[in-house]
Amino acid sequence: MFNLVTRAQAVANQALTSSIIISAVIVLITLVQLYSDKVWDLNTTTISHVKPTASVKYSFNYGSINRKPKENSKVQFDLDADLTPLFNWNTKQVFVYLTAEYPGKSEGSSNKVTYWDKIITSKEDAKLHLSNQRSKYSVWDVEKSFRGREANLKLEWNIQPYIGPLIFGETNSTTSFNFAEIETKKKAEPKEPKEPKEPKEPKE
Repeated sequence: MFNLVTRAQAVANQALTSSIIISAVIVLITLVQLYSDKVWDLNTTTISHVKPTASVKYSFNYGSINRKPKENSKVQFDLDADLTPLFNWNTKQVFVYLTAEYPGKSEGSSNKVTYWDKIITSKEDAKLHLSNQRSKYSVWDVEKSFRGREANLKLEWNIQPYIGPLIFGETNSTTSFNFAEIETKKKAEPKEPKEPKEPKEPKE
């Protein structure tokens, strides 16, 4: 026998089923549109004038443990990127981040660090023109040192839609650099001792 509770459950089930179907259709249309815009083959990015630096940190915030020195790396770079194809009617915001990937200690392994990131909330702000941009983060490796290794720098992105899962990708443009040597401060040269001044003769 039908009652009010049974009718409410039927309506709720139908509404839930309809919302799932509509969400799936929206996600499918979004993916089709992104594929048609070839967002996974973006070649509108240029990364240049990469200047890496390295220093030693003694803080836990920079990877140091028990005040033991830890090598940290930063970069300075130029970046030109047109990410407007990532925006459509279902895009809430885009998270972009500059990563460096390099060989790990064991054979066949690789490590990755993030130097810089940015949240883009509108299509009008999706064209990036950065000059002499300093890295946002001072990064360190799980190993002792970066030195002696080559890294590939690339721009990755993450679309956060209004409806649907997160969508990840990266631009086709990459550039390579070698990690810098540790910056050492030059020791000041010892000053020559001053010759003692002759005592002045008393005035008569």
